[in-house]
Amino acid sequence: ADAERERKLKDEQDKIDALRKQLEDQAAEAERERQRQKQDEEKEKEKEKERERKQKEKEDEDRRRKMQEEADRLQAELDAAKKEAARQQKQREKEDEERARALEDERKKLEKARKAMEDERKKKAEDEEAERQAWEDRRNKIAQMKAAERADREKRQKPQSDDDEPEEKPAPRRKNEKPVDSYASVPKDDKPARKKKAPANDDSDDDDGGAKPKAKGRRKKEEPKAPLKDYKIFFSVNIQTDENDEDVIADTEALRPLLADLFETRSEKDVFEIKTRKKGNGFKIDFGIIIATSMHPADYIDTFDDLTMDGSFQSTIKDGFDLTKDPHVHIWEARYEKIDPKKRKK
Repeated sequence: ADAERERKLKDEQDKIDALRKQLEDQAAEAERERQRQKQDEEKEKEKEKERERKQKEKEDEDRRRKMQEEADRLQAELDAAKKEAARQQKQREKEDEERARALEDERKKLEKARKAMEDERKKKAEDEEAERQAWEDRRNKIAQMKAAERADREKRQKPQSDDDEPEEKPAPRRKNEKPVDSYASVPKDDKPARKKKAPANDDSDDDDGGAKPKAKGRRKKEEPKAPLKDYKIFFSVNIQTDENDEDVIADTEALRPLLADLFETRSEKDVFEIKTRKKGNGFKIDFGIIIATSMHPADYIDTFDDLTMDGSFQSTIKDGFDLTKDPHVHIWEARYEKIDPKKRKK
């Protein structure tokens, strides 16, 4: 029994040793498997790191390539911008030169026009002065002629006899001087009455002992008339009135024919540029007229005082703007321009 027991114990011991060995082998195999897995993991990690490194290098390369391409593009844009800026600068310089030439040409034209205007103004002033002087000489000549005629008329009115004084003779005329009507400037009441011719069989001469000298007849030629000339007269009048609403003074159509009648122009079209502007105590009216007169325009302008003194102008303004009361003319001024007959619109 002990031997059997020992044999069983030995068998049990052998089984335990076999199991221990098997466990040890399994443990060794597991350790080797773990080591292999660990190595595999390390290799995988290294591979992953290598892939990441290569990916990073690739990304860096792509980034460098993109940055280089961007730099090249920006450089190309910069070069193009520089070329465009240079081209625009040349274009601006060219335009500036052309503008400077144009301004210089315009300045020369303006200088030429200014000089021409000054010459024209100077010539116009000389013509006006010559015309004014001609009118003054004409007035003086007419005054002298009137004075001479008046003296001649007074001498003729005095009683004369054949023994006392010789018969008066008319003053000799200058060369190219037209005869003047001796009674043209004498008022009607002051002219001597004409004597009727006595009949042929009148015996009054025989009673007086001799015939009286016959009175001289008047010269029939009239004084030459001055030619009519066209002028533009521009009036600017300040009107004082309480009726100065914009709606009242804006409509000037009804005023035009009234002004044409007042100044006796050829037609309504000869009244032009009627403008009104409201002021504090009234309004200002500007208008122009075209007139044909033998008077000097400055003398014609002075006749505007007569139109304001007799109220004709105020009545025209009242009727033209349909005012309830006659307005008051406060201040007025005027100027004139001579119209070239060749440029006169028909």
